[in-house]
Amino acid sequence: MAVCCGCKYAKILVGASILGIGIVLICVSNQALDLILRDNMVLSPSSQSYPMWKDLPVPLVSKMYLFNISNANEVSAYGAKPILVEMGPYIFQEFHHKFDEVWHPDNGTVTYKQAKTWVHLSGDLDEKITIVNVPLATLGAKIEPLPSATKGIINMGLGFLKKEEIFIRKTVRELLFEGYDDPILDAAGLIEKLGIKMDGLTSKFGFFFGKNNTWYSDGINNVYTGFNGLGELGRIATFNYSRTSPFYPGACGAYAGSPDLFPPYMEDNAKQYVFNPDLCRTLELTLDNSNAKVHDTKGVEYKVSPMFFANASVNPANACFNPDHRQLPSGVFNASACRFGAPIYMSQPHFFQADPYYASLLGANSTSPNASQHETAFIFEPTSGVVMSVKARFQVNVKLDRIVELSAFKHLPMTTFLPTIWFETGVELPVALTGKMWYLGNFKVIIISLGSVMAAIGVALLVYSFFVHFAKAVKKSSYDNIEEEDAANSTESQLPDREENQAPLVPSLCNQVEEDQDKS
Repeated sequence: MAVCCGCKYAKILVGASILGIGIVLICVSNQALDLILRDNMVLSPSSQSYPMWKDLPVPLVSKMYLFNISNANEVSAYGAKPILVEMGPYIFQEFHHKFDEVWHPDNGTVTYKQAKTWVHLSGDLDEKITIVNVPLATLGAKIEPLPSATKGIINMGLGFLKKEEIFIRKTVRELLFEGYDDPILDAAGLIEKLGIKMDGLTSKFGFFFGKNNTWYSDGINNVYTGFNGLGELGRIATFNYSRTSPFYPGACGAYAGSPDLFPPYMEDNAKQYVFNPDLCRTLELTLDNSNAKVHDTKGVEYKVSPMFFANASVNPANACFNPDHRQLPSGVFNASACRFGAPIYMSQPHFFQADPYYASLLGANSTSPNASQHETAFIFEPTSGVVMSVKARFQVNVKLDRIVELSAFKHLPMTTFLPTIWFETGVELPVALTGKMWYLGNFKVIIISLGSVMAAIGVALLVYSFFVHFAKAVKKSSYDNIEEEDAANSTESQLPDREENQAPLVPSLCNQVEEDQDKS
């Protein structure tokens, strides 16, 4: 009996313990996930996220496309609309390496520099492209606001230079990384004597000249490590030791967003912000798809909304990005202020989501915008905030105006926003890494499910133990009742036997008395 009693209480104890563990797992799932994220995500030289932050685990792939002007002579001589032909892609691997880190535990930030390296993979770099002469276009943009007489004098001064053409023909390698010599660059000193500031000039011009294997274009970043709260993980604190941009006033000049590391728990965020010094402003992303997938791992997809490139009449928040207060149709962003006055306007490739006005300034079939090839999209794992897939696509346009006082500009169309180059920077994490993200993203579900199963098992054991105990009690009670009935029946059955045994005694006694009387 003692052994059975011990078994009964052992089952109850085991059931209660499993039930308790299950309830605890359900209740602490949030805290456990917070602890795991904090241990893994907070930046420090010893954290698991540090090696992937310092050097990207997978190199980016950069695809660059240049626009060849097929009718350059007609444009410069007769003001014809430029007819463009997209050339490329010219594909490079892009590596990022952070160095010179200085950790600031007092305010939970780290300061660092980042070097970028491009390695050519495919595309003929010796292919020649006819394209706008950006240094001359920059000079024209600086001269255009001046009085007509001043422009005439400057034009005579430029006549002493080697003849400059507004359109040039160069190899892809010259236009991208190697750069090319230009008389405007050589005569910078003379030009400045004419009262025209030509800041930011380099020895050669190329869209990425001087950027390969260097850090200066990315500046000096100071970001939050998440030590004081995961909600600010990766957020930019200062850029080049400043909290605001010198190029734009008010909210437009405030540095915001994250360069490459984002805070966790994105499920309820309608917006994400990416700090991008190349774009000269923080990139605003809008939630587009809450059920995106990367290798079967759930993600949330954010895209560039048309509101990002909208003009102030559509999006009043963009008014401070328009320093000259000349409102343009929606679709481009005036980046000239942070490009040393060069007439650079950023947009999405092929003027995707832009006002038809921009395509109307070009020849037929010069652009063919479509979402699958030209939109910008980021897919994040929402629990950790890790970027699983990115395709960032932007286009550099050069604004050209007819300037009748300048020989190279006097026959151009009145105004043209001329696409010159667009690029796609992308990466998709391999299955080995997205698989880890899957476990992290489903951690709470796994823990709650495990806790629920354990709680169910615990309840089942308790119910079973009580049922067995109840069944035994009922069975014992039934046996006791049967024994009592059997005992009662046994007693009743024995009474007639005694009567039968005792009945013959009466005649025997009577006979004995009769015999004694006869003898006497």
